Amino acid sequence: MWTLGEYLYELKNQEVVLIIAPVGPVEEPPTLCGLCRTPYEGDECPTCRTEREDAKGLIEERLREDREEKDRLIRDVEEWLEEQT
Repeated sequence: MWTLGEYLYELKNQEVVLIIAPVGPVEEPPTLCGLCRTPYEGDECPTCRTEREDAKGLIEERLREDREEKDRLIRDVEEWLEEQT
């Protein structure tokens, strides 16, 4: 089987017209995520979406723990102040 370059070399002294056209349906390449380079279809990279949702869950958990700790600390200070009177 010849390569295009070899075939054109054989035709070097002739006038030729080269026509390039698709012979089948053109498949759109998948979109590559700009952050993680994962190929995906649709509006959003599923890998980054999952990571963002996981990070959001961790942040919400940490905020909840911080609020609980703050509430415990306030109760402890209030109890201590009541004991002092």
